[in-house]
Amino acid sequence: MIEAIILLIILFLLSINIIKYIRTKESNYIIEMILEITSIIILAMYLILTKEKIIIIDIIIIFMGIIPSIGIKFLTHKKINIVDVYYSIKFASNSIKTRDYILKKIEQHPIDPAWHRRLAKYYELNEQYEKAEEEYINVIEQQPNNFEIYYELAKIFKIQNKKEEQVEILEDLIKKDPDNYKAKMMLGIAYYDNEQYKESLNIYQKMLKTNIGDYDLYYNMAMTYTMLNDFIAAKENYEKAAQINSYEAISKLNIGQINMILRDYNEAKKYFYEQKESEDEKIASYAYYYLAKIAIIEGDIEKAIIYTNTAIEIYPPIKKFIERELRFKIIYGNVQLQNQEKEDLITKINQKDEKIVDYLEKIYNKVDTLTDNIEHQYKVNEEVEQTYDREK
Repeated sequence: MIEAIILLIILFLLSINIIKYIRTKESNYIIEMILEITSIIILAMYLILTKEKIIIIDIIIIFMGIIPSIGIKFLTHKKINIVDVYYSIKFASNSIKTRDYILKKIEQHPIDPAWHRRLAKYYELNEQYEKAEEEYINVIEQQPNNFEIYYELAKIFKIQNKKEEQVEILEDLIKKDPDNYKAKMMLGIAYYDNEQYKESLNIYQKMLKTNIGDYDLYYNMAMTYTMLNDFIAAKENYEKAAQINSYEAISKLNIGQINMILRDYNEAKKYFYEQKESEDEKIASYAYYYLAKIAIIEGDIEKAIIYTNTAIEIYPPIKKFIERELRFKIIYGNVQLQNQEKEDLITKINQKDEKIVDYLEKIYNKVDTLTDNIEHQYKVNEEVEQTYDREK
């Protein structure tokens, strides 16, 4: 009786997979069918050759014919192709044989999008982005409803800094697949990168209607409001992001930065005092760095120097970043000015005097760091950190 039920379940799964394979040609269904047919053969042989009830055989059949099928269906739902995963592992080795094998398969099956997709992934993993772009476009022409490929192509455009093409392909994808979360999030970031801040906010605000508790949305909105100089809204969204993920130190540092811009230094210090105890050396170092800036603003130069030295001690690569800032050059005496001139210049910098900001942008090619996002600073420091590691 048990064997009959197992057999019926496997036959049912097999029939579904046959129909789905005919419709989609997805290789995951082939793997399922092979497992199910094998389990049916084993079960049939067991029923024919023996009349004894051997529980272990039933368990083997279940684990071969039913459980893997459910697992593969889950992977298919998540758009994970087992064969593609296998080839991705092979592609990572940059094997010429792998590429030639795929090209040979494309010659044999020129209209099979699966092989063009694998070739695109090979080129992508080996940083041959123009060729990857060409292959992804081939797949889209063959499978215009394969929305995942649109997203992959958009990533290639981003890597190549083809901003207009990236926005165009994402807008097209969202028209075809309005509920595609990843595409909408990437489009919001693409608008941000293109300085289309209002368009970026519009995307995020629409997404919030169905993703109320999404940390990334609040964080990205806060960044965008900052670029629009709406610091109150930026602070509110950073706070919402921090409430969703109380362990997210970067959001808290940004809240501190926003409070500095709003000249609420006591509130800013609360966040920096908390983050200076972080186990992440970068986070702790930046917390001390911002505390040093507040100390300069408050006229406590000795405390500013202590905080700055602590930041450098915790995370040495930050030193070169700090040394580029005029206010720190002044307090360390690298800029020779009379005391009153120093005080006047520090006051102007802290008040964000337009002429001083223009001067900083011209000399250091950098916006006043009060309005910089901490993640941007991480990117700026990557090269400094690598240089420091080499010198060390």
